Amino acid sequence: MDRDWNITIDGLNQQQVQLLDVMWSFEDSVSFLDWKHTLNSDLRKEVDVLVQLIAMEMHEKEIQRMETYPDAEKILKKIAKKT
Repeated sequence: MDRDWNITIDGLNQQQVQLLDVMWSFEDSVSFLDWKHTLNSDLRKEVDVLVQLIAMEMHEKEIQRMETYPDAEKILKKIAKKT
């Protein structure tokens, strides 16, 4: 599956944008984690939030590409059988 990894996160402040720029610069997760461990507690929490925002945006893009929703359809069928 060809994926478009261009994502947009609105409402970021300048520090968050700078953190994301640094985060994207790493070649691998080990380097990223090594860098993250050098940060103070508040910045580590900020990075964790940014990682979650990225994950949510990527999931949103996947959902937008879907034509069917098999998991939701299974749940709806189970509900329909009970009623």
